Amino acid sequence: MLLLIIIFVILFSYSIMICAQELEENSLETNIILLEIRVDNELKESDSFFEVLVFPEDNYYLIPVNLMSSYLEVNINYNRENNLLTIANPVNNKEIRIDLEERKYLNNEEWSLEPPLIFDGDFFISPLVVEYLYDINFEWSPSYQLLTVRGDYFKSDQR
Repeated sequence: MLLLIIIFVILFSYSIMICAQELEENSLETNIILLEIRVDNELKESDSFFEVLVFPEDNYYLIPVNLMSSYLEVNINYNRENNLLTIANPVNNKEIRIDLEERKYLNNEEWSLEPPLIFDGDFFISPLVVEYLYDINFEWSPSYQLLTVRGDYFKSDQR
């Protein structure tokens, strides 16, 4: 009888966790922000309709790698069977593998404090991934809804 109660409690706890995650994902909305791409102080490109997912209570944001591919040479490979996303920079051959089921960055656990997810058909990831792959920096200004990306990668002879 005790074993039956323990199994019931475990199953009940697991179902609550799944429902909470689904509720969290159903209540998400993207923020339309201004994206500025700069080399030094020179503005190279801007996008007034760039989307990010902002989690102010946890003090982080996620960027859609699909939209970033408009500005970066990137290889994106999604393995549906394993729910595994691989993002690679073909210029320097750096690559990151992401387990979307477990919401973890493989071999980079410290980034998992900003867990990746699929939302509205886009892969939202931590900007730390893109910073690592391309040696660029993101600066988020929530009060201005401005995301500034800086780096030599965006010099015309670098791409």
